[in-house]
Amino acid sequence: MNKYSKFLIYLDPGHGGTSPGATVPKMMEKDLNFAVALALGPLLLQTGFRVAYSRKEDKTMTLEQRVTQANNQNASIYLDIHHNAFTNIHASGMEVFYKKGDDLGKKLAETVLRQLIITLPMVGRGVKTREKSDGTPYYYTIRNSEAITILLESGFLTSPFDFHEMAKPEFPAREAIAIKKGLVEFIDKFVQPEPVDPQPAPTPDLVTPDSKIQSLLIANRDLKNELHRIISIAQAALRE
Repeated sequence: MNKYSKFLIYLDPGHGGTSPGATVPKMMEKDLNFAVALALGPLLLQTGFRVAYSRKEDKTMTLEQRVTQANNQNASIYLDIHHNAFTNIHASGMEVFYKKGDDLGKKLAETVLRQLIITLPMVGRGVKTREKSDGTPYYYTIRNSEAITILLESGFLTSPFDFHEMAKPEFPAREAIAIKKGLVEFIDKFVQPEPVDPQPAPTPDLVTPDSKIQSLLIANRDLKNELHRIISIAQAALRE
């Protein structure tokens, strides 16, 4: 048990089953999302977090099923894991979405994205919110989850540069390491920082003519006269 064990991290690899997500030759988004979640779970457990998954196999799940499951388990943090795609192959980089007005969600998005940028050779596109016309969050998971929720889009499968990295066998593990580091940084800085030991006030050194008289602490100005009297008595006693 450690300070992370109170937090349940809900890992939701997007899509699955009949929903492949973004698809390019030799890769479907649902498989990459799942690989990242499978790599991330053990890292979080080793750190002390509790972990739950929306799915542990390639199966179809509705967004409502995923969010209901997370809410029923009282998830602390909801990670909606995705990878992006666009018609323009020049679109590239990583971005993280959070709920508008959720300060902790924003900080979580920022710490995770920072670690992704440090770990992966892809550009950062920033942390963002996205709303529907009525002002509510665009993404179902962010809109309905009771946990601190972020949605990750860690690179574009349609970008030749990003895909070159995503196709490497070690990519899911590297992304998982970055996400784990971001979570730890978030908890340490913004949720449960380490207590800081109060530093004692500096004490002035009291220098006396004789080394047999130890340094005394002046705690109050009103004690100065009494202190000098005690020193004088002590010095006289030493001369006898």
